[in-house]
Amino acid sequence: KHLRKYRGDAAEEARIGSALPARPVPKAEGEVQAPPLLLAESWDSVTDPTGWWLSEKLDGVRAYWDGEQFLSRQGNLFHAPDWFLAGLPKTPLDGELLLGRKKFQRTVSIVRRQDKSDLWKEINFVVFDAPALAKGFEERMAFVNDSLRQQQFAHAKAHEHALCQGLDHLRQELARLEALGGEGLMLRR
Repeated sequence: KHLRKYRGDAAEEARIGSALPARPVPKAEGEVQAPPLLLAESWDSVTDPTGWWLSEKLDGVRAYWDGEQFLSRQGNLFHAPDWFLAGLPKTPLDGELLLGRKKFQRTVSIVRRQDKSDLWKEINFVVFDAPALAKGFEERMAFVNDSLRQQQFAHAKAHEHALCQGLDHLRQELARLEALGGEGLMLRR
């Protein structure tokens, strides 16, 4: 709202593609809410991470695919073009919309637009869970890998996870990712 006041409505509409942020399409009358996302917590640096899943902490925009539309953590709608959505499974998926390391601002500027622009060709949907499946994490990730591989999406892929071999492995992987400009690591048991 501050930029809109300073730059004017026309400049802001050109920048973000619309006048006001959109809300998601309600599933039932008056029912609009934030998606059920698992949020990260800090590792206590004491618990042994051996056997936990390691993955890179992505520098993108969290996105929940509810089977029909992309929602933000707060439940706002992302206006992805129809070609970007085509063929995604009807099963809810949790992931990030991103361009790559150190490109968060560019990612935000694209996914916050409301004009379904061709700029989405730069975006990837990296999936790290299928939370609605009543299965263990490994089975959910197998589903994600199989679903996305079968459809051969150019813009969607499963996030890579590796089993942690211990504290030394965790430290080596963290140092490797930080040297590449990565944000850090996520651990999942």
